Formats: sequence, C-alpha cells, structure tokens
Amino acid sequence: MCMMRLPAGVNLVSEHVILDTPSAICPFYEEQKGPGTRIPSLAVACGQTIYIYKRLRPHYKFRLPAAPISEEEAEVWKGLNEETLIADMAARNRALFAWTEALDMPLDENWRPE
Repeated sequence: MCMMRLPAGVNLVSEHVILDTPSAICPFYEEQKGPGTRIPSLAVACGQTIYIYKRLRPHYKFRLPAAPISEEEAEVWKGLNEETLIADMAARNRALFAWTEALDMPLDENWRPE
C-alpha cells in the first residue's frame, strides 16, 4: 500500500492511500472557466487507472481500457514465463526486438539484442 503525502511548506496537509504503485505523477491546470486564479490539479497514474486530485482531495478516477496485444507479443511473453527462460533468453530477445521493429517502435540502442 502506497501513501501520497501532500505538504505545504514543512507541514503535512493531507495523506491519501494509493491502491497501486504510481508509475507517473503530473501537475496540470484545468481550463479556466471564469475570472480568477486557476487551481492546479494533480494526475497520478497507477496501473490502468489515472486518479485526479483537485484542491488536495480526490476528485476523479479514470480507468483506461486494456490495450489488445498481438499473437506474436503474447507468444513472446508466454515464453518468458516458462521454465526455459534462461536457456532461450537470446532467442526471446531477438523475437521481441523483431516484433518492435515490425511495429516501427525501435528500441533504444542499449536494449538491442547482441
């Protein structure tokens, strides 16, 4: 269980329980609907869910739909879960690399198979 602690200076303003480990946090301003100061919001991404906090309180929860995966990718990930992981790691890396190249999603130079 993760906790999000929101400070104001050196004082703790509020604490919120986050059900999953956050993968990204992004402050943003919503559209200004009238005159006056804009109030910042905070988006916290956890798994397939994005939580929006406004005025230091939970405001909105948005669940992203699951992205479908291709059969080739499913086979690569299935192979990674099998007992032959260590013996066949180089072949699986090459298969995953070929799959990302076919989708025009080139990997970073550090992740290219040897």
